[in-house]
Amino acid sequence: MSKQVWKAGTMIYPLPAVMVSLGDMENSNIITVAWTGTICTQ
Repeated sequence: MSKQVWKAGTMIYPLPAVMVSLGDMENSNIITVAWTGTICTQ
């Protein structure tokens, strides 16, 4: 197995802040998700 060298990129930093919300018209909740990833940079 050979050593892999990864160049710097948006894979680890910076990550976008992601907020997930759930609820209905009367009640709602929101949470900030700590670990996310970038799917596409284009």
